[in-house]
Amino acid sequence: MESAVVEDLQYDYSDETQWLDAAGEGLKRLCGRAKSIKGEAYFILPGNLLLTKTIRAPHVEPDKQRRIVEFELQQKMPYLLSELIWDYQVVEDDGVEQEVLAIAVRPAVAESFCEKVDAAGLNPVELSAASILDFNALRHSQIGMEGEETLVVNVGAKSTNLLFINPEGFLIRNIALGGNSLTQHVSDGLGVPFSKAEELKKTYFTGEVTYSADDPAVQVLEKNAEQFKARMSQEVTRSVVTYKRLKKGKSPTRIFLCGRGALLPGLPEFLSEKQLLAVDYFDPMRSVQIGPEVDPDILPQLPFMLSEVVGEACRL
Repeated sequence: MESAVVEDLQYDYSDETQWLDAAGEGLKRLCGRAKSIKGEAYFILPGNLLLTKTIRAPHVEPDKQRRIVEFELQQKMPYLLSELIWDYQVVEDDGVEQEVLAIAVRPAVAESFCEKVDAAGLNPVELSAASILDFNALRHSQIGMEGEETLVVNVGAKSTNLLFINPEGFLIRNIALGGNSLTQHVSDGLGVPFSKAEELKKTYFTGEVTYSADDPAVQVLEKNAEQFKARMSQEVTRSVVTYKRLKKGKSPTRIFLCGRGALLPGLPEFLSEKQLLAVDYFDPMRSVQIGPEVDPDILPQLPFMLSEVVGEACRL
């Protein structure tokens, strides 16, 4: 990795309609700060913008495969496939049936995003799906996965990707639970704007600011953090049940956490206790050589932000 620049988006996180404009402005600021960011660029769409489906289709010759997948997939999608940009990957094939992972995005989403990228002076070569890239990063990290059932939980701001990996393939689920959910509950509990609640959350849980024990904000923060952990564990349990049903009774044997939302203190320990599994943070940078130009001040953040970026680099 020769360089890395981080830019937080500036907008009211509680209003999702503002995200696209904020992303466009953030890109412009990035390009202004790092002159090396120019020309052709690859982008990763977050899971909350994507439609992801796993289907089973009859094993057929490669030249007939897309038509069969299209037929089976159309029964599962909430929109006509002709109204979507979509592609698929075969993740398991026993010679009789194929397990297929399909990912789609609405054209309006992709086109609006590309317009913002273009306005920032970049040429979008490709849009990739965040959902599957943690698999590439995990494989590249040289963590032994032979014969194991692994669950990667990537906790983002708006949503969380759950990626189940087994020797035959993988299963993906995206849930509408992320760091913004915790912020919104803190905002409601304290009666303060979302931006203020976000600042309180970050400064308190990072230890950047010390609050007195009798500060009413502390009780609200701690109460909602515990509720967030409980809800995350419930979603993991629900997803494991679905995974076991689809994968004929197999359960994950370990869990890896990534994403900045996973930095909530006590989350690994809580999940480990509730799921009765070993839970560790995943470091996608363990197999990446860091160049001398990378700002050392942001290095501690990168393992929690770049798993999908490393996965995309591996794919390319």
